[in-house]
Amino acid sequence: MKAWMSLFALLAVLPLSGVASAEVLEGQWKELQGTGTVRLADYRGKLVWLDFWASWCGPCRKSLPAYQQLWQRYRQQGFEVLAVSLDEDRAAAQGMVEPLSLGYTLLWDGEQRSPAQFGVRAMPMAFLIDASGKVVWSHAGFRPGDEVEIARQIEAHLP
Repeated sequence: MKAWMSLFALLAVLPLSGVASAEVLEGQWKELQGTGTVRLADYRGKLVWLDFWASWCGPCRKSLPAYQQLWQRYRQQGFEVLAVSLDEDRAAAQGMVEPLSLGYTLLWDGEQRSPAQFGVRAMPMAFLIDASGKVVWSHAGFRPGDEVEIARQIEAHLP
């Protein structure tokens, strides 16, 4: 965890270079609760909220339930949430989400390849990906009330 905090402190002073808008993303992660693998490409044709989080992230404890509400509101319209834990310890991630009763897809990147691949520069960090697989919006951090703008972006990009 100290390595992550040092990385985020360093990234805070560097120019933002991460994922460019309209870039097609590819990714593959293990299921957090199961043994399967999920590919981002499997969600083409849907609007996807790709969220990166960790059990040690305070704002993530508020964002994950907020994303549950958004997922419930928009899933019938082709909206999906993929929440990728960046915890090294899978059990820590599982322990955090278990009491939350989240219905959307929970994934795990125990090898922590996603931060470099996706330009994760804050926690949580999320990307709104359109039906063709292109990033149309991104959101760093989370504060109560952020879900209003997130919902506005979802509605603007629903398939």
